[in-house]
Amino acid sequence: MTISNQTRLLLLASSLLLLGGGLLWALRSGEEPPFELLAPPRVDLRGRAVEAVDGDTLEVSLEGRLERVRLLLVDAPETRGPRGRPEELSLEAKAFLARAAVGKEVLLELDAVSRDRYGRLLAHLYVQAEGGFVNLGLELVRRGLAQLMVIRPNARHLEAFLEAQREAKSEERGLWRLCRRRIFLSRDLASNSPYLVGRFVGVVLRAFKARGSGDGLLLEDEESPLLVRIHLEAFGDALRGLISPGPQGKLLAMGKLGVDRSGRPRIEVSSPLQLETDIPSSALRKRSTSSSLATATR
Repeated sequence: MTISNQTRLLLLASSLLLLGGGLLWALRSGEEPPFELLAPPRVDLRGRAVEAVDGDTLEVSLEGRLERVRLLLVDAPETRGPRGRPEELSLEAKAFLARAAVGKEVLLELDAVSRDRYGRLLAHLYVQAEGGFVNLGLELVRRGLAQLMVIRPNARHLEAFLEAQREAKSEERGLWRLCRRRIFLSRDLASNSPYLVGRFVGVVLRAFKARGSGDGLLLEDEESPLLVRIHLEAFGDALRGLISPGPQGKLLAMGKLGVDRSGRPRIEVSSPLQLETDIPSSALRKRSTSSSLATATR
């Protein structure tokens, strides 16, 4: 067996080990937080949750008809990712929704646009708990099981969701713990991207170019094929303020690693909490994929 093949097997074994480690995210990062109890919400529709389709979508019975409801302001990992397998923490997010909502009465609060292009109903979804009400999308973000995602004009409760994301990051819950323990230089990440697609990582860009792309920015790394797509819908000024292209503009981007249509590795950024410019020197050292995957499961 060649050294190259041995290395590939080691990386694959580490990736498989991580699947088990990801399932223990709550135990490894402390106790699962209690629900944040809210005042009674505005109620546009009432129904009963029938099934958790994935980590951010439920089947809900509304007046005798089944509706697929997509939660607002969240983006959970896909249960069927681009490589046909569950993305990291996707099954945990789906299990949380099933446990919290299925079989219970749910309250739906709509925003400016009530349906997406797939015909799904878009809503904040609440369940009643002892002492108050629980916004399930907000809880996914607080637990680090979903990222904050804004599609204008639906931005009601945005500040509350940003605060929930800040709490999850500060406490290193879920995906934030994984990102913190898997920080790569861009060239190292890109060369090992086949083993990391669908997983949460941090990547340091030491030099990059920025250009406009639709309603956002595209950062092109100068040391690798890596792309970082910056969505500017909600936090445009804050995100632009963190970006300083060129050799002095080191940037740490955290998120789920995906691929674009041409196969280039890409990270999507929709919140300023996914970017940092104060990068510890330890993050600038070369790091192997196998050691980073193993560290993230401890």
